Formats: sequence, structure tokens, C-alpha cells
Amino acid sequence: MTGRFDGDGRGVFEGDDTHDGKDVRVRFVWSGISVTTAHWEQFFSVDGGGTCCRTGRWRSPVAPDPPSADAAH
Repeated sequence: MTGRFDGDGRGVFEGDDTHDGKDVRVRFVWSGISVTTAHWEQFFSVDGGGTCCRTGRWRSPVAPDPPSADAAH
């Protein structure tokens, strides 16, 4: 997986993988990053990146865990 965040806080990371014995290009996109939340999407391509398929089930907001009581000590 390689990639980077741009100056606007959007990160795009890509890499090659296999699924069910087939070569797959994978892309993760991070956006909307703040202190309390972030947005993450996952895309797949089975033709070397020519076309991408977003997997809606992996499109989700991400929020940090609240601090635990132990963290205050």
C-alpha cells in the first residue's frame, strides 16, 4: 500500500492484492478528517485500475474511542 495525504487532508492509498485467486487493485480514501471524526472509503479494480468499484459496505465514518477512565490517571 502506497499513498499520501494532500494539503487538504485527503489521503489516497493504493496497492495490489488478490481476492479469490484474482489480482485486485485496492484503493483507500481518507477524507473529512477532524479531531473527532474521519471518512473512509474502499475501492477495488479487477482490470489493473482501469475501472474502480466502490464497496458501499465499507464506506463509513470513523470516530476515535472516547478516553478511558484509566487515561486520566
